[in-house]
Amino acid sequence: MKTLKFLIAAVVCLVMAGGLLFAGTTGKIVGTVTDSETKEPVPGAVVELLGTSIGANTDLDGRYFIVNVPVGTYSLKARMMGFETVTITNVKSIMDLTTTINFKLKPTVLLSEGITVTARRQMVIPDATSTSRVVSTKEIMAMPNASANNVIGNTAGVVTSGGQMNVRGGRSDEMAFFVDGVSVTDALSGAMGSQINTAAIEEVMVITGGFNAEYGEAMSGVVNVVTKEGGDKFNIYGRFTTDMYMMDNSRNNNKVELSLGGPVPYAKNLGYFLSGEVSNTDDFRPVFMPDKFYEHDPSKDYFWADTLQYSMAEWNPADSVGLIGWAGDWADSSAAAWEAEKARRISLGYIRGWSEYDKNYLPHNDYNSYRLQGKLTYKLPAWQAKITLGGFANRDQRGNYSAAWKYWLDSYYSYLTKSYQGNASWRHQIGKSTFYNLTINKFSTSTQTGVRDTAVEKDRNWWEDYTFLTDEDADNDGMYDAYEGQSYSTNIDNPYGVAGPFYTFGLARLWEKTKAEYVAGKLDVTSQVNQFNQVVGGLEVKRHHVFTKNNSLPWDPVPFKDEFDFKPITGAAYLQDKLEFQGFIVNAGLRLDFMMPESQKKVNNFNLTDTASYIASETKYKVSPRLGISHPVSDKTVLHISYGHFFQQPQLQYLYESLGANIARGNSVMGNPDLGAQRTIAYEIGFNQQFSNDLAGDVTVYYKDIFDLLGTRLLQDTTTGLSYTNFMNAEYGNVRGFEMAVNKRASANGIFSGKLSYSLMLAKGTASDPWEGYNRYIYGGGTDPATGLPVPFPKTDAFLEYDQRHTFSVSTNFDFGEKYGPAIAGFRPMANLSVSLLNNIGSGMPYTIINSKGVQIGGVNEGRMPWTFNTDLLVSRSFSLAGVRMSLDFEVLNLLNRKNVNNIYPVTGDVLQDGTVITLSDFSATATPDSVSYTVDGAGDPVMVPNPYYSKWRDIDGNGEIDQYEKYVTYVAAWNDYITDPYNFSRTPNPRGYSEPRRTRLALSFSF
Repeated sequence: MKTLKFLIAAVVCLVMAGGLLFAGTTGKIVGTVTDSETKEPVPGAVVELLGTSIGANTDLDGRYFIVNVPVGTYSLKARMMGFETVTITNVKSIMDLTTTINFKLKPTVLLSEGITVTARRQMVIPDATSTSRVVSTKEIMAMPNASANNVIGNTAGVVTSGGQMNVRGGRSDEMAFFVDGVSVTDALSGAMGSQINTAAIEEVMVITGGFNAEYGEAMSGVVNVVTKEGGDKFNIYGRFTTDMYMMDNSRNNNKVELSLGGPVPYAKNLGYFLSGEVSNTDDFRPVFMPDKFYEHDPSKDYFWADTLQYSMAEWNPADSVGLIGWAGDWADSSAAAWEAEKARRISLGYIRGWSEYDKNYLPHNDYNSYRLQGKLTYKLPAWQAKITLGGFANRDQRGNYSAAWKYWLDSYYSYLTKSYQGNASWRHQIGKSTFYNLTINKFSTSTQTGVRDTAVEKDRNWWEDYTFLTDEDADNDGMYDAYEGQSYSTNIDNPYGVAGPFYTFGLARLWEKTKAEYVAGKLDVTSQVNQFNQVVGGLEVKRHHVFTKNNSLPWDPVPFKDEFDFKPITGAAYLQDKLEFQGFIVNAGLRLDFMMPESQKKVNNFNLTDTASYIASETKYKVSPRLGISHPVSDKTVLHISYGHFFQQPQLQYLYESLGANIARGNSVMGNPDLGAQRTIAYEIGFNQQFSNDLAGDVTVYYKDIFDLLGTRLLQDTTTGLSYTNFMNAEYGNVRGFEMAVNKRASANGIFSGKLSYSLMLAKGTASDPWEGYNRYIYGGGTDPATGLPVPFPKTDAFLEYDQRHTFSVSTNFDFGEKYGPAIAGFRPMANLSVSLLNNIGSGMPYTIINSKGVQIGGVNEGRMPWTFNTDLLVSRSFSLAGVRMSLDFEVLNLLNRKNVNNIYPVTGDVLQDGTVITLSDFSATATPDSVSYTVDGAGDPVMVPNPYYSKWRDIDGNGEIDQYEKYVTYVAAWNDYITDPYNFSRTPNPRGYSEPRRTRLALSFSF
C-alpha cells in the first residue's frame, strides 16, 4: 500500500509539471552580433563557447542564445565570413541567471587571427527578479575567514546570533541548502546537514528574497553551492593554514587542503575533480579567557581520610582476629568489611588539587574534521550530453564546555556528526534550445551526543571517531549500565571547596543518536521556446528515513526517553515561465508541495489504558504562486518587484518526537504528525543602478507576513487531570525591512575595490522559536503575580530574539599588480600584494528584562544589548617559485580585539554580573571542622573521619576549620568564577558572553 501511494504521488507530480529544476547549476548566455560600422544585425554568425561543444547561430535579427551553460568563466567567440573574428574572455555563467554578451564585428576582406576582448560583467543584472548575491571561488578566497558560511553571514539581510543565521527576520530553520542542485538540509533539524571544503567551491549563490518556484521548503532564504569539476588541463591546489608559529600562544589550529582535477589520461572527454580537507584545533570556540582559571593538578591531590586498617589499633602478637597482630578498631574486622570502609573513607576524603591554567583557550574544546569531495564528468559531444557522478563524505567532532561543568569536563558532552552524499546525473541537450537533467541521489547525516568513554579515548588517534559511553542495558532495569549511579551533582571537589556552583560528580544527562537521510529522483526540463520565452518545469520525489534515540535521564529507571524510526515521503512539482522582452522581464511560477508523514497518532492521548486506537496522519498539499517582474530602464538601471507564497513543512523532529510518551510521568512534550505547513507571504521592490563602469548600488524594501509558525501549547484534561505539551501551528510573525548596498569593483588598472551594505529590519512575532512557549510560559513561566494563575500566552507580537535593527558591512580590498611600487635591488615588496579588510557593525540584540525574583519587567524583548563592531584582516603576497604559483597569507580575526557583547544576564543587562547579592550573614557562624566522629573504638574513643563539607582549599588560614568569614570569601570567589565564565547558561538568550577575541593564522598555498 505504501509503495502504491508513493507511485501515485510521483505520477500526479509528473502530470502536473513535467519536470523540475530544484536549485539550478547552469546559466544562460544571450546577446547580439552587429556590424560595427553600419550597426546592422549580422544573421548566421557562429557564436562558440570555447573549450566546450556548446554554441549557437544568430537569427535574422542578429540575436543568439546559449542555454545549459555550466557555472564558470569562459571565452566566447563570434565569427562570420567577411568579418573579423572576435573573442571575448572572462565571460561568466551565473546559475539561474542570464549573461548578456554583445559582439560588434568589423568588416574585412583579409583573413586575420581576429581580436580578443576581455568582458566586464555588468554590475546590474537585468533579469534578476529576486534579491541574490553570487560569489565566485576567487572572491571567497580573497575574504578573511574564507568559507561558504562567511559568504552567507556577510550577505545583507542575514543576522548571525548564537551560532545560527536568520534571513530577513525568519527563523534559523527557514533556509534551504543545496550542493550541485541537491538538497543537503537536515530534515530533522532544518540545519545545513553538511559543509563543503572551500577549495572545492566554484560559486555560492545566496537568495534572500523573491526566489522562484523552483525553490521550495524554504520561507526565508536559499543557499546554492556549485562545486568545481575537472577542466581540459591538469591542475592542483594545496594550502596549509596554522597558528603554530605563535608557540605557547598557539591554539594548535591546523588545516590542510588539497584539490586536483583535469582530464583522465587516455580517456577522451572524461574529467575528474577531487578535493580533501583535514582540520584540527584545541580551540573550537575561542573566548576572552577569565583572569584566573584552574586545572586539576594530581601532584596536589590529598587524602583527608586515614586508610590504614591498623590505625588507632594496638600491637598484640597474640591477636588472631581480623588483621592478625593488631587489636582494636578496624583491625579486628574482616578483610571485606575493611575494604568497604576504606572505599567509603576515600570517596569522602579524596580531594583534587589545583593549579592555575596557563593556556589561552578553554579545555574540552577540541575539534577535528575531514571533508572529501569528488566529481567525475563524461561528455558525449555527439549526443550533446554529459554524465556526472559526484559525492562527498564529511566528519565533524568536537568537545563542549560549560561553566557549571568546568571542573568535571570529562563527564560533559561531546558531539559527532557524519554526513555523505552520492549523486548521478544525466544532462542531455535536445537541439539548441531544450535540455533536460535526470538526477538520482542519496544524502545522509547522523549525529551523536553524549559523554566520551575516557577509558577508550586515551588511546584514540586524532583522526579516529570519538567513542561514547553506550546505551547498553544488560540487566534490563531501564537504566544504561554506564550511567547507573551517575546522576550528576555538586560537591566541594573544586578549587574553592564550595558546594553549589559546579558539578563535580556524575555524568551529563543526555544520550542521543539521530539520523536523517533520503533517496531522491528528480527530472528537470528547460526549454528556450523562442528568443523571449524560457519555460522550466519538473518534479522531485524523496523517500526519507529519520531516526532518533535519546534518553535525558539514563540513570533513572523511569527516564525521559524517546525512540522513533519513520520513512515519510515528500515531493514537489512546479512550472516556471520566464518572459524576456526589451525593458520588461517576468518570472511567473506555480509550485505544488506534498508530504506523506507515514505515521499514526493516538485518538486520545489522555486515555492511558487504550493502546489500540490510532488514526493515520493525513497527506498534506500546498500550492504556492510566485511572481517576479524586472524592468530594465536601461542597461544600467533596473527596477524589480516580486510577490510570492512560500511554504515549509515543520522539521520532522516536531512531527515524531515522543509520540509514545507516558504523560503520567509529567512534563511531557509530544510531537504532532498532523502539523501543517508554515506559510510566508512576501513582497519586495528593489532598484539597481550602475553609476559608472565600476560603481553600482541597489536599494530594496521588503515586507513579510508569516502564518502558522510552529509553537508549543499545553493541553489539559479536566477529567483525568493529565496534561502534556504539544507542537502546533500556533505562532505568527511580521517582518519589514530596507536594504542598501554600494559596490565598487577595481577599474582596469586600479587597485581598490569594496562594498558597503546597510540593513534596517523590524522583526516581530509571538515566538522566536518553537520551544519559546514551553520555556517561557508552560515550564518556566511560573504564575502571574496579579492573578496567581499561570502566565498567559501573549495576545500581541513582540520583538524577536534576532531583531537586529541596524547592520552595516564594509569590505575594502587593495590589490597591487606585479609591477606596483618601487623596486629595491630588483625586488618590488608591494607587487602582487593584496590587503582585504572586512568590517561588521550591528545594533544590539533584544532581550527580556526580569527582576531578581525572576519576574518579567515590561514586555518581551524590550531590552537591548550594546552595539557590536568587528574588523577582520587578510594580507596576501603571491609569487612564483620554480614555475609554481604560491601565496603567503596572514589573517587576523577581530583585529582590534574588541569585546563585543553577545549575551547578557537579564536582571542586570551585564555580561559579568547576574545581580546576585551575597552577604556575610548568608553563612552560618558555626565553624565547619575538618573531621567528625564516625563511631567509637573498643575503648570508647571516637573514630574520626573526614567531614564531607570541609575542604582544605576553603580553610584559608589552615587551622583545620572553616569559619564564617572563610565561607563567605570563598563562596564569593567561586560564584564570581561561575558567573564571569565565558559560557554560562544563565545568560540570555545564549550562554556565550563575548564574541571571539583576536586570532591570527598563517597560510601557504600553491597551485599549478
